[in-house]
Amino acid sequence: DVWKQGEVRGLKARGGFEVDLAWNEKGLRTSSIKSLAGNLCTLRSSVSIKIEGLSAKSIKAEFGYLTSFPTIQGKVYKVTPKG
Repeated sequence: DVWKQGEVRGLKARGGFEVDLAWNEKGLRTSSIKSLAGNLCTLRSSVSIKIEGLSAKSIKAEFGYLTSFPTIQGKVYKVTPKG
């Protein structure tokens, strides 16, 4: 409730990724994931998401949604909520 909107950049994530996030009162606005190692990226989210330029599908799981996609080292992937 205190952070109704904001952004964070440069978070390091498991598997060799760097993450930038921006959110507002309605949740995730946009994010980007840079692949530092070219590994498979797996995202857990509370809403279904889309990866710009890819046909990755979000699978409904007991904790929300799970989305996995192969990455290329050095490439940045834009992630946004569906709908």
